[in-house]
Amino acid sequence: MSLGERIRAAREQKGLSLRKLASRVGMQHMSLWEIETLGVDPRCSTLVAIAQALGCTPNDLLLDPAQGALPLRAPRARTRRATGARA
Repeated sequence: MSLGERIRAAREQKGLSLRKLASRVGMQHMSLWEIETLGVDPRCSTLVAIAQALGCTPNDLLLDPAQGALPLRAPRARTRRATGARA
C-alpha cells in the first residue's frame, strides 16, 4: 500500500472528504488528490500537517503494517556533559 493510499484510507476512516482534509491542512484539494491518487510525494511539513489533521503520526502514514515494518525508535535522551576544567 502506498503513502497516498494510506492517507486516503485514514481520511475515509475519519469520515473526512478530500476537500475537508485539504482545508484543515491548508492546502488545495487538488494537491491532496495528487498525493492520494497519483503518488506525488508530499513535503515533510505537509505530511506532518496531514498526520496532525488525521490524528496520527507521520510514521503511521509512512509505515506499511502489511509489510511488517517496525516503527522508528524514540530518540535517546541527551545527557549533559559536566562543565569544568578538562584534564
